[in-house]
Amino acid sequence: MKIRDLRIEGFGVLSALPLHDLNEGLTVLHGPNGSGKSTLLQFIRGLFLGYSEARRLRLLPPLRGGTPGGSMVLTDPVRFTLTRHARNDLSDTLAINVSHGSPEDARRLRGTIEGLRPDLFRTLYAVGSLEAHSLGQLVDIADRDGIDLRTRRSDATWLRSQMETLQGEQSGLLSPSPQQGRIQELETERDRLRARIDVCRGEQQTRHEDHSATLRRLQEQGARLQREIDWLDQQLQTVQCDLNACHDRLWGRTSRTIRTVRRVEVEQPVAAPLVTTALPEIEELDRQIEHCRQVLRDLASSRRKLTVESASLAGAETPDDPTTFARDRAALRLLEGNLHRLDGLVEQVLDAQKIGRCLCDATQAALAGSSDSMREQVYLLCQSLNRREKESQRRMLLAQRDGVDRMELDLEARIRDLRSRRDAILTAQADTDRERIRYRSDLERVGCECDAHGRWEALAAAPVPTAVERSIVEIPEEQIVEDSTARPGDAALARELADLKDQLWLQLQGVRGRQAALIRDLARIEGRGGEFADDRALQSMQYEYSVLEQKLADSRSQWQSLALLQATLNLARRKLENEIQPPVIADASATFRRLTEERYSGFRYAPETRELYAVLSSGQQHGLSSLSRGTLDQAALSLRLALADEYARRGLRLPFIFDDVLVDTDEGRLRIAVTVLKEAAARGHQILFLTCQDHLAGLFHEMGIAVRGLHREWQPVVRGTAAEPRPVRAAEVPASIERRLTAPVMLAPSAIPAAASAPEAVSAMDEIDEPGDTISLRSQPDSPFWLQVDSPVSLIPSLGAQMGRRLGAIGIATVADLIDVDPESVDMPLSSLQVSAAQLRTWQAEGRLLCCVPGLTGRDVQLIVACGIVNPAELAEIDADVLLARALRLQDGMSPGSFEWLAPGQTFPSRESARQWIGAAHRSRTLADALDAAGWGEDDDGSDGEGDGGNGFGGDDPGPFGDDSGRGPRTLRRARRTRAGRKNRVTLRNSASRMRLRAESPGEAGGKAEPSEWRYFLQTDSPVVDAPSIGPKMAERLKELGILTVSDLIGRRAESISAGLTEAKVTARQAQDWQRQAVLMCRVPELRGHDVQILVACGVDTAEQLAGIAPATLWKQVEAFLETRDAARVLRSSTPPDLDEVTDWIRFAGHSRALRAA
Repeated sequence: MKIRDLRIEGFGVLSALPLHDLNEGLTVLHGPNGSGKSTLLQFIRGLFLGYSEARRLRLLPPLRGGTPGGSMVLTDPVRFTLTRHARNDLSDTLAINVSHGSPEDARRLRGTIEGLRPDLFRTLYAVGSLEAHSLGQLVDIADRDGIDLRTRRSDATWLRSQMETLQGEQSGLLSPSPQQGRIQELETERDRLRARIDVCRGEQQTRHEDHSATLRRLQEQGARLQREIDWLDQQLQTVQCDLNACHDRLWGRTSRTIRTVRRVEVEQPVAAPLVTTALPEIEELDRQIEHCRQVLRDLASSRRKLTVESASLAGAETPDDPTTFARDRAALRLLEGNLHRLDGLVEQVLDAQKIGRCLCDATQAALAGSSDSMREQVYLLCQSLNRREKESQRRMLLAQRDGVDRMELDLEARIRDLRSRRDAILTAQADTDRERIRYRSDLERVGCECDAHGRWEALAAAPVPTAVERSIVEIPEEQIVEDSTARPGDAALARELADLKDQLWLQLQGVRGRQAALIRDLARIEGRGGEFADDRALQSMQYEYSVLEQKLADSRSQWQSLALLQATLNLARRKLENEIQPPVIADASATFRRLTEERYSGFRYAPETRELYAVLSSGQQHGLSSLSRGTLDQAALSLRLALADEYARRGLRLPFIFDDVLVDTDEGRLRIAVTVLKEAAARGHQILFLTCQDHLAGLFHEMGIAVRGLHREWQPVVRGTAAEPRPVRAAEVPASIERRLTAPVMLAPSAIPAAASAPEAVSAMDEIDEPGDTISLRSQPDSPFWLQVDSPVSLIPSLGAQMGRRLGAIGIATVADLIDVDPESVDMPLSSLQVSAAQLRTWQAEGRLLCCVPGLTGRDVQLIVACGIVNPAELAEIDADVLLARALRLQDGMSPGSFEWLAPGQTFPSRESARQWIGAAHRSRTLADALDAAGWGEDDDGSDGEGDGGNGFGGDDPGPFGDDSGRGPRTLRRARRTRAGRKNRVTLRNSASRMRLRAESPGEAGGKAEPSEWRYFLQTDSPVVDAPSIGPKMAERLKELGILTVSDLIGRRAESISAGLTEAKVTARQAQDWQRQAVLMCRVPELRGHDVQILVACGVDTAEQLAGIAPATLWKQVEAFLETRDAARVLRSSTPPDLDEVTDWIRFAGHSRALRAA
């Protein structure tokens, strides 16, 4: 099927974009970064596979309006229109309209699209930068779909007679040993002996483990019993203390005296009895007597219970102690005799086994008799123990009953004493018999049978008429109150505590008995340890095994000459066999051989490891992981075209959509690659090639391939030839300006043409990956200087992240390193980087201006350098009108697509903007000052790095307006290298993560200032491939588990991840480390992947833990980790961290965010 038309109604940044009349062969679509090439690729994927991935990448809903989705016109050969719109219910139903055909054709096409495997379409046909090098996944897909990749060999039949002759000679040479079978016999005997040794070792190990396990079990039981004894003893003491306190309260008494004086006016009969003052005391005595009676009743109930329990144990008396001891000792002797008889039986059985004799019947009879005898003695010992236990309980119950008796006697004496005191008071106070009748006690009332006794008592209580006299009487009142200290329920509590004490005592005795038995068992088991040392069976078999091994080695040495001859014959046979490659490998190898200009001969597939190898022309094999990125581009293209041919032979022909899959291929091989793509199109494949590279689009155009612009008509890039700027001489500079200018380095003006530099500056922006690696150009700098010399090289506006990574691989990591490079040096591998010397000078000029001139932005310096100004001195000298004229000429002569990085509505600068740039150049600093601000400004000897001239470039440098502009950076580089070991150096390795912007204030040059906005290099919605320790291959495996983003990785259980990655041998601990690294990188700003790998390896896996640790402590942990092999794997070619960097990690942790905010 072929794509003829595309219409994007709304998808990502694309809206209402039509692409009509696409070529059925090879079509090239060109557009700069940010124009939507990758979005177009995702749109075509979405039409075929659905929009789930587009939603994950946030391409839907569209960013610029329009109906979400679009349509496509296919020919197969019937003309179809495929329409798919994103719906709120995520159904994304595909609609197929047939223009010239039948409904059956539509059903057939729908079946083809619905049966299309997503990984096949993304990896083989619709290929982006992420899948460009997925060779391993291509091999897996081919193996899954039954495509043969194995190489086979055919026998050399024409050498059969010669091989038969050699085989006969070989058989004659090898005949003695196989016929005798000596080696086979020795190997069989060796294997048998090895098996016996393994069995013996296993038995010894098992016995040792059983012995150790038994010892541990008994020791644990002993510890538990001891803890139980301690607990019971503690509980018993507690209960005893509570019981003593309860008894003290039951028997305790307290006395108190109450004295009062009352003055009352009373009317008293003359000669009336005066017992009113004694009445309260009598009533109190009556209450105490009743309380004592109640306690007696409770004690009587307890005594009855104890009597009943002791009566149930009557007859448990044991014989005298000598008789009991003699009986138990006799039982033990019988048990010991039976044990000796059993040991004898064991020895007899072992001896009989050695001679092959069976003693089963005799042994069974002897064991039965010994077993019965031992069982009887055990039961007798059990009976004796039970009887003594019951006797102990009975004695305890009798002792408790005696205690109750003593308490009853004490209470009765107490009642008698209280009764005597009552009678004495009544006798002393009552003057008449009437009063004694009136105040009789409750016992005197009980049993009364008099008819009128009660009525007479009532009459006695009635007042008797008598003469009354009025008087004021002072009545002293003194009352002695004696209270019992017992609380309500103390008697019942005492009984409960006594019962509990008895139970605890019985439990304690039982546990102590078990402990004694356990101690005996433990001593017996420990005594058996000497038996293992006496077993010499294993040593004897090991000696026999060593002798046998020596015999076998001697026999094998006799085979060496014959084996050498056999190997020679087999090698000759393999050399004579022909190799037959399957069609896919053969086609891919032929294409790969062309693309690599015969450097590689092709591919070879290893079925045992399911890996593909690249074969050099010399026959040497290389794994795909060892190939360069450019060679990987060519290998992937070769294999994709060969697999597409195979699927086409099977009836599946789909269009190719390639998004800059040749970005790392050099110029020479690009021509071959374009030719290969043309040939593939001639074979019937439709290829849509998306690119942002001007030189690649020009190459396609040069070779006769139609190139179309994504948003406008494409035109070849025409490099202008405007007049070069006139060189500036020091003599022409006014003295007032010369005093203010201290420009760092001025390259020769002729090195960069005015108009020719602009296209190169713009094309370098194509090195930025899209969409994930796009660097947003800021509209205003965060400090007076846009960049510092220790800033990452990738922040130079026209350079880009991908080219920054390439430069970092050859040691150019910072802006200072880039300025340090000599473009004309033969040591610089510019051709391998696809970078010209002029392009390198453009980047150096941008970096120099951004580091030295305050107030300039990235857009400003791109335009300034494109106008031919390469250093602050030229910018300070030029007139504003001249600069503006150059910019206008550049605007008129630039090619389409240039400077599209400008923000919407941005125009070329006005005269006022040009004046501001020139004024800023007058306030510029030297490169030496920039180095000082970054902490690189002092030599080891304490000098400031400047020579006698005071210009910051060394003693012999003529200054910023001299011709030898290359000497200053080299001098500074030598100064930096001498300071590389100083403690206060700035670490280059993660300068990109720290962005130490220096504040320009008097007296504080080079002081640290916090950035205005902290940067987090990982988000929870980032693709999982961006997480630390996760590479592209592992990301593909995780995608099969449904883990697409960092949030998916963090939210999944580590055990489930490990279970799903069994083939990759990933442990749960590794998965947990991945999760901790991802969480730490999401929460702490400015940390890179290798930073969090080091921190988690050192045990620091949370932002709070990192913020609270001391720098010296963390540095010790990091320093110890750097000595391990894991550190070398994490760092690779990066510079190890130092104390300053570790301190910055802790500072960054103070600005951490919550995970939900990521």
